[in-house]
Amino acid sequence: MLNLFFFVTVASFLALNHAASPPNIFKKAPPNSLVLLSIVTNLPFANKSNKDNLEKIYTALKPLARENYVEMPLGQKLDKVAMNSGGKLLVKLLYKDFSANCGGVKSVAKVAKTRISYVTSAIVNCEGTRTII
Repeated sequence: MLNLFFFVTVASFLALNHAASPPNIFKKAPPNSLVLLSIVTNLPFANKSNKDNLEKIYTALKPLARENYVEMPLGQKLDKVAMNSGGKLLVKLLYKDFSANCGGVKSVAKVAKTRISYVTSAIVNCEGTRTII
């Protein structure tokens, strides 16, 4: 009985907080979910330059995110990983900031593909779906 009371109380709290939040242009990720943005590039995967190229990509994404009303998380709210994808650099950005919105991240990925010359494609994993751009 106590567990049911706790569940109803938590659900009520979440419903009240959700209703009081300001309207958003894009749908936010569900609570306790993560958003993964994978950027595929034509840059070579090379251990000595991966860290610099990863930061170069992150820096290039920041103004695109701002244009699409997406806050690029910092510090512990974001994991950045460089990976090898057929000899090319693949950058994975894992948003651990639960305020991230799926539509906004997808928009950033689409704009990045068209505006950043070394970005060849992107994949967004959010809300249990995978979108290839």
